[in-house]
Amino acid sequence: MNADTITAICAVVVAVASLAAAVWQGYVTRDHNRRSVRPLVRVGRWISKDKDLVSGIRMANGGLGPAFIVSTRLILDGQELPPWSDACAKVLQDRSGIRLRGAIFLDGGVLAAGEVTFLIGVRPGDVNRLARRLQIIVEYESLYGGEGFIEDSGLLEQPSQ
Repeated sequence: MNADTITAICAVVVAVASLAAAVWQGYVTRDHNRRSVRPLVRVGRWISKDKDLVSGIRMANGGLGPAFIVSTRLILDGQELPPWSDACAKVLQDRSGIRLRGAIFLDGGVLAAGEVTFLIGVRPGDVNRLARRLQIIVEYESLYGGEGFIEDSGLLEQPSQ
């Protein structure tokens, strides 16, 4: 082998290593970008100390990016309720015996980063009674989509304020 052949082989090795580094950097950058806009949705109870203010079950996005709500499922006393809508709110009110002050339906909606919204509003005295019987499962995605993140409230046993 002469010097020109060795130089050419070294140039090819450097070029292949540079290409591998560029591909790896692209992968790491894309992963970082996805993580930097990941939403983090939580469902919990809120009990207002003022009886005139709304209490109930609320959803918050504590992540850095918006949460696109794919679906919301409600399970009362182990039985799944109809899809989240006005009809579902009526069934929830009838089956639970708790008068709802309001219900918001977010399927297909967006919860911005840092936003908090009530899903179900009730009187302060009814929050714990409802929370012991109700499970809420929220499927959501980030800006990139396709992740299928899930927040399962369990039975909301731990108060959050």
